Amino acid sequence: MVTIVFSAGAEALDVSPEQRRQLEERLVLQLRMISKGAYYWYRREQEKMSHHSE
Repeated sequence: MVTIVFSAGAEALDVSPEQRRQLEERLVLQLRMISKGAYYWYRREQEKMSHHSE
């Protein structure tokens, strides 16, 4: 996630305000997708662990 934000920040330096706004929206979407994916992966792993301990 840090790499994505850092890269977007570097890109934001070279674009117009409108492009910066679009970049911001894209970045927020990407970070949300990563976060949700990590959450669902974690939940799946927790379910696997609970089934193995039964």
